[in-house]
Amino acid sequence: MEDVFLMKPIIEYEEMLESSSGNTSSSAGNPTGIATGPFLKMRNRIRSVALVLLMPLVFLGSCSDPFPDMDGLDAVLLSSALKKYIFASQATYPGAFKNTTDANGIESADAVCAWEKGVNFPGLPGASNEYKAFLVSDHRRACTSANCTSGGTSEHLDWVLFPQTSYYNTSDQLIFTTDSNGVSNLSANPLARVFTSSVSFYWTGFEDSGDWTTSTLGQTCNEWASGGSNGMRGDATSRGTAALGAFAQDSSCGTAQALLCVRR
Repeated sequence: MEDVFLMKPIIEYEEMLESSSGNTSSSAGNPTGIATGPFLKMRNRIRSVALVLLMPLVFLGSCSDPFPDMDGLDAVLLSSALKKYIFASQATYPGAFKNTTDANGIESADAVCAWEKGVNFPGLPGASNEYKAFLVSDHRRACTSANCTSGGTSEHLDWVLFPQTSYYNTSDQLIFTTDSNGVSNLSANPLARVFTSSVSFYWTGFEDSGDWTTSTLGQTCNEWASGGSNGMRGDATSRGTAALGAFAQDSSCGTAQALLCVRR
């Protein structure tokens, strides 16, 4: 299979290092014959690089067992590298995210998340530009019906969550797992943990019913471009629908709030 074939030169190089290093032995001092010292470190570095290079192959589905020779450690490393995380920005921001160079406020909010990830959360997996703003507007939509029950994922527009995917906080604790619609009915299935405990509120733009639909009252800070209107906020203490929005939970867009960022 292609993915195993790609691993072959890496495996052969590891074997070459072990056989030529002089740090392997079948004596009583090292009966396993496993490379030690700097050569073990070198092998681990090679393995880590190989995992990064081969990660896209996981999604090809070209065979039922794409990595038959992968050991437990490799599988754990690969799984960790692909996990999805959510964090709250360390800085707070008025609702007017849009700058003069971006097409809309969502693009500018995404840039804020990329900056926050690179500066304040460099230890999280993924590139900075993989982290997107957990906001909705006319340019980013989760659902047009409550919890996307009418059209499922067809209701999405540039949405940041994947269907049937688990999302974790920065302490590697599960927040929630999305359903087949790429959301979660928080009335029936509250979050396992709040989105964040580091702030009180964060911008969202959702309807005050907290059902993943965009605010029909325009509570999106004029598409996250103006400080002269209102925007819906999520309650950081809630594991239910108020985590997305609630009656009288909106705020003036001139007031700085945190921003949730999610790995896309």
